[in-house]
Amino acid sequence: YEKYDSIYEDIYKTNLDNSLYALAKLLGNIKGNSSRNLLVKLLDNKNSIVQGEAVRQLSSEGSEFIGPILLSKLSKAGEDGIYPQNLMNPVQNSVDGGKIEIIKTLGDLEYKPAIPKLLPLLNTDNEYLFMTTFNVLNKLGTKDYIPYLNNHLEKGTNDLIYEICDLITENNLTECIPSLMSYI
Repeated sequence: YEKYDSIYEDIYKTNLDNSLYALAKLLGNIKGNSSRNLLVKLLDNKNSIVQGEAVRQLSSEGSEFIGPILLSKLSKAGEDGIYPQNLMNPVQNSVDGGKIEIIKTLGDLEYKPAIPKLLPLLNTDNEYLFMTTFNVLNKLGTKDYIPYLNNHLEKGTNDLIYEICDLITENNLTECIPSLMSYI
């Protein structure tokens, strides 16, 4: 369906997570300012999955429009997503929440003004958030992440040590060798 209807505003006001998720998907097919503005409103929803879908639908907008908006929503975006619960789960689909989708989209847009806001996200023990943020920063062409890697090594963040060692070797980060030797 490709036509905006005023009923979408009524659906938005219901604040029902499943309805808002479906609304975000639908609004992605409808071009125009009204649908785009409603998607931007959905970025403030309390449900991380709704936020993530709104980001996915807005990701085709130009970086000069959506980049600053996503950056302003980053700190309040939810981290929760939908992921497989165990290996026996026959459906291995996953849906990222708002924060991860914002980070990925900023990278896809090559939005370099995001670098200073992304760097502090490396101060986490969450492997998925850490690796997603690192990969986006690397894609944006910065090495400003090196002090954060060194910090994890120096404080002995065991949950990330394997990933950090891989990053050091894959990216030839010789600046991290003293901290790695200290960790060892």
